[in-house]
Amino acid sequence: AQDHGVEIGIEWKKLLISHRMGQSPGQTSIEMDDGVLRAKDPMVTIDLRAEKFEFHLRPTPEATDASLDLALRFVKLQSAPLDQLTGESSPVDAVLSLTFSQSSAFKGANLAQSLESWCQAQGKLTINELKLAKANARLEVKGPLALDEARRVTGKLNIEANGLGRLMAAQGVPAPNNLRLPLTLENGRASLGPLRLNIPLPSLY
Repeated sequence: AQDHGVEIGIEWKKLLISHRMGQSPGQTSIEMDDGVLRAKDPMVTIDLRAEKFEFHLRPTPEATDASLDLALRFVKLQSAPLDQLTGESSPVDAVLSLTFSQSSAFKGANLAQSLESWCQAQGKLTINELKLAKANARLEVKGPLALDEARRVTGKLNIEANGLGRLMAAQGVPAPNNLRLPLTLENGRASLGPLRLNIPLPSLY
């Protein structure tokens, strides 16, 4: 496929797609073995490969707030830019599980209007599970996110990392090998444990 100078190609050895009708938007699953994604424009080339990829989307069971559950899984994901960034060529295993509440309120003529409608409905995005593993390094993140009155991301994420020291050292960044701290996003600022980070959080729209 090609769009405005961007070339996109997808290859796979095995692909299964299923959709079960029911409560909107129904339940959708995609499973792919030995998948390859290539994207190229005049400035950037992306080449991603995974031994297995899974995507699942369904209404949250027994929810009363139009919540959706989304899950992604990559097995042995390989990416040259990621290898260069970390200085480590081992593949990545990744799992992501999200719950998106008030999904029916996410509608509008554009993204800004959809976000505003969702925010007015007090929508929340909850990271139920985010796990990344590369070589001996592990990262886990959990917690809820929302938008505050100024339409900035707010929330508190629990972060647990193990074996990151060597990977961060490849970027010249000193870091402890093990880390267990909350990342707090509040009033347009980010804090990691007691340390306030110099990272402003602007309004999204």
